Amino acid sequence: MKFVPIHTLSVDYLTCDIKITGPLAPMLAAEAVTKSDDFKKAQMTGLYELQVEDSEMFTTMLHADEKPRTIPIYCLELVFNTFVVIGDLGTDSLPILIYFGPEQYTFAPTYTEFPWIKVPSNDELVEAVKAIDSTPNREKLVTKTEEICNKWFLSKGCGKIMIAQRASNLEVTRWWYRLDTGKKRMAMRRFSK
Repeated sequence: MKFVPIHTLSVDYLTCDIKITGPLAPMLAAEAVTKSDDFKKAQMTGLYELQVEDSEMFTTMLHADEKPRTIPIYCLELVFNTFVVIGDLGTDSLPILIYFGPEQYTFAPTYTEFPWIKVPSNDELVEAVKAIDSTPNREKLVTKTEEICNKWFLSKGCGKIMIAQRASNLEVTRWWYRLDTGKKRMAMRRFSK
């Protein structure tokens, strides 16, 4: 049992905001969670789907006809360090687990009370979440943001900053390339107004 990425991470060329795209149904389930009051300020940085070998895992007879139906399980990565595991019921999302880090996780009561036919142990699910590596997402975000900020600086940012700071081209260029990616992003937003 493991979570596999089903998202594409990109960075907006005008604002340097993170954009996550993926298959429609998982994205709708994820948006329902990220727009809730609990998570609306947390940026989604990844979306994963749980793959299991046992086809009977996460099955239920709820809203099923003759055969049990399988509930797709997704994991949302928020700000590279918090993970929210949900089940996609079609019309609603079933909260399963919120994982803040080792030994800092909570299972939702609705998950334990849901009429499952078969589910893995809580420890197995936590281990699957622990195995998610957010490093590629973080590295891609930093690389793309740096690239976009530097393009903006070279095309129009240097002139705007020179005027605002009453500094020479050389001074502004030296200042710019000493900034880390986060500060470049903030400067880009500030001087793009």
